[in-house]
Amino acid sequence: MSDPAKATDVPARVDIAEAWQRASMSGLHPSSRVDGLSYAEVDRRSRLLVAAGPVLDTLAERLDGTRYCVILADREARIVERRFGQRVLAPAMDAISAAPGTQYTEAFTGTNSIATVHETQRGMRIAGDEHFIEALKRFCCYGHPIVNPLTRRLEGVLDITGFAADVNDLLAPFLIMATREIEQRLLLGARAAQQNLLTAFQTVSAQVHCPVLALGEGVSLANPSATTELGPQDHVVLRAMAVSEAVGDRCKHPLTLASGRNAVVEMAPVHGGGDGVIVRVSVDERRPRSTRTPVASTSPEPRAHAPTVLVVGEPGTGRSTWSRGRLAPDDAVVIDACDDLGWTEWARRIRNPGGPPLILENLDLLPSCNLSRLRHTLKRSLTARITATAAICGSPNSEYAALVSMFDDVVELAPLRNRPSDLPAIAAAMLAELDPTKERSLSPGLLDVLVSQPWPGNLHELKSVLRQMLVGTDFPNLTIQDLPASLRGPSHRPQRTPLAEAEYQAILGALNECGGNKVKTARKLGISRATLYSKLRVFRIIA
Repeated sequence: MSDPAKATDVPARVDIAEAWQRASMSGLHPSSRVDGLSYAEVDRRSRLLVAAGPVLDTLAERLDGTRYCVILADREARIVERRFGQRVLAPAMDAISAAPGTQYTEAFTGTNSIATVHETQRGMRIAGDEHFIEALKRFCCYGHPIVNPLTRRLEGVLDITGFAADVNDLLAPFLIMATREIEQRLLLGARAAQQNLLTAFQTVSAQVHCPVLALGEGVSLANPSATTELGPQDHVVLRAMAVSEAVGDRCKHPLTLASGRNAVVEMAPVHGGGDGVIVRVSVDERRPRSTRTPVASTSPEPRAHAPTVLVVGEPGTGRSTWSRGRLAPDDAVVIDACDDLGWTEWARRIRNPGGPPLILENLDLLPSCNLSRLRHTLKRSLTARITATAAICGSPNSEYAALVSMFDDVVELAPLRNRPSDLPAIAAAMLAELDPTKERSLSPGLLDVLVSQPWPGNLHELKSVLRQMLVGTDFPNLTIQDLPASLRGPSHRPQRTPLAEAEYQAILGALNECGGNKVKTARKLGISRATLYSKLRVFRIIA
């Protein structure tokens, strides 16, 4: 990895030196080029652009005739607008890709007052040689984060850029005042959106008698029917669905309520209501109540008459539980690759003609020398039903890939973090199992916290947390105060769009398959190392 200190002196300022180190870790070099960066379409109707438009007009008027450029970037550090005091600066900005549609992160452009302010979320001046990339050293720039006053989340970065010879520290307070005005306009816009959402909620509630909810940024409303007919778990599930669902048009989803009744959930966006959505729940009272609780998985069942099935999932997702549920657990023979049985004993158990069904645990951990043996043994085995579990499906190991190909079907169990709508029912079933002598319940606030956690240990970790909560409390209703101290703080799991979640899962999967090697991961994903490092930081996979 290149060291920027070998190319030129590292600046004395600690924050700049740290930014240089981050740029170097992203695979950049001071000689890296920033021209020709890729562009993406800009949403001209975004809340940020609508709020910032009049402020940018005022800034452009005040900077008229100067050699400064005002640049607005969004929460992903993508430039969405720019205004010039003199057009003479436009070609210079184009030459460094500082144009609408470009994502100006440190991974692509090194140290500058858009990328570094976006990374640190602190106002900053960067001038001349403080830039990491040589092509940017001819500029001075001032950037300040734009924070949504309602949610306290980063909405974007406001920047003023000029030539290094025109450095002027008086631009900093000027920029801060403009940032505050944009934030105030965001707040007013949010309040107007909330009012529109409230109006839509009142209109729909007056027309129907079913449960109705209004969910939006800083807003959660429920009519009397929603309060009486839906339980706390149902409210949490519906909020999770509203967050994960990109509601552009009216859509419907089936849902089994915590009471066991079947329902249809209809979601409709509120025009002028920001990200708000109206949720209507039509409950089918005619259908019998179901007592089934989705504890192991909501993954699809294997194909009918599939004698051999491979169950794939992260540790803790319930692979063993699923396998035992498919077979008669008292009759099945369980063989674990982690057990030091020796190949002779493995072969003896598998070759048992007409014997009981087999469960082969942790197939991916079987020593390489036994993969080929197992494949040939399974070909000759007379055992009718075999279920195997593994953490991975695909592998560069050709012998393992050949063994996987022998199975009639592959069932993949989703990790708990990807099943927010299932978590309340799963947690309730676990509580009943852990403490069958009492009726326990989870408060809505507690369920919200549990749903927002990343759960790297999946079902095992959730069960462990619930077990800790039960120690030392006899109260039937568990609250946030009963959580272990490590989970009481704000959740570190961001709310992502479906596209961002798909990117996140693809990167995690590729990292796991490549053993954490980022060069191989970037190659597997078909992206540059710089892009991969940028995504890793955006998704908080690395610091």
